[in-house]
Amino acid sequence: MIKVYKFVTGFLSVNTFILVKDGMTDAVAIDIGGDEKELEKAEKEYGFNIKAVLLTHGHFDHIGGVKYFKDRGAKVYISQKDEPFLTNKALNLASTLGYSVKEFTADYTVKEGDELSLFGINFKVIETPGHTEGSVCYVVEDKIFAGDTLFERSFGRYDFPTGNARKLVKSVERLFKLDGDFTVYSGHGNETTLSEERLYNPLVEYMNF
Repeated sequence: MIKVYKFVTGFLSVNTFILVKDGMTDAVAIDIGGDEKELEKAEKEYGFNIKAVLLTHGHFDHIGGVKYFKDRGAKVYISQKDEPFLTNKALNLASTLGYSVKEFTADYTVKEGDELSLFGINFKVIETPGHTEGSVCYVVEDKIFAGDTLFERSFGRYDFPTGNARKLVKSVERLFKLDGDFTVYSGHGNETTLSEERLYNPLVEYMNF
């Protein structure tokens, strides 16, 4: 069984998810927006240690707290296409909003179809461009960690650098075509399910699935 802990972090209230397999202490974080010290307190409280960080995309609000854990030894993963965001404040929007982000580099890049096995947890990478060109979702069992691609009855913006409305619709449509139901853990806001979004998401009218 995999435990999923949710923490809201950083300037724009990003959902940071911590995944730990039963019986393990080494943990995987998905998107760390900030509040590193609070996460460190959570490590002690819940008995896990963040040893890897998976990034759904490279915007500053999702990467703001990553360098702290990288400096501690955590390995960082991001898509090949969004890797430049980590050191480019125009791409990651930090300069646009006057926000300071400590630069860092990724240890590994991921692409469509990659499968990662980290501390007993298996992740499948699905490329979902639209919010950014290099946005990805991570699928774990019946869970999708969707970043800013798909929200509860909403979807990510596409008017930032490398964003594209047509690609975003196609990416969400692709998620909707996955067999069965999944819980969707989004980058902001509440969790949802694919079954709910197939019915109520406003992008449905632009799709054929």
